[in-house]
Amino acid sequence: VMSYELEQRVVLRLARREVLTRRDPVVFHALVGEDALRDKIGTPEVMEEQLRYLLELAERENITIQIVPPRIGWHPGIAGPFVLYDFPEAPSVVHFEHFSSGAFVPDEDDVLAYRKAVDSIRAVALGQKDSTKLMAEILDELEKMHGTW
Repeated sequence: VMSYELEQRVVLRLARREVLTRRDPVVFHALVGEDALRDKIGTPEVMEEQLRYLLELAERENITIQIVPPRIGWHPGIAGPFVLYDFPEAPSVVHFEHFSSGAFVPDEDDVLAYRKAVDSIRAVALGQKDSTKLMAEILDELEKMHGTW
């Protein structure tokens, strides 16, 4: 039986996916640490499916996925994950999602600091083309290793 909280999280994630793929989709720019694509979380099948989905999303005009290589030194992304939301007719907000909860921070100074953080992370990330190529290579490695897990 699904708990109410788990059900809420599933609905929220499905709604997030829908805004990326609807007829008038939002613009989405993801900066993802390479280790997040390589860590063995879930079964090989799940990891492969997720990488295929990311590659499919990366083909959309409204979505940019850039991979941040490991071992490049300190950058603001090391401090933890966050989402910066920009709205056409409302103030921007930063969202932090933690292990058991999340928080929205609308403070203008915090939003500006995280906007600068995004620029810093983007500066050390691979370009979109190289990121897509790396995701495809990681998927290929996973498919080859699949039998050895």
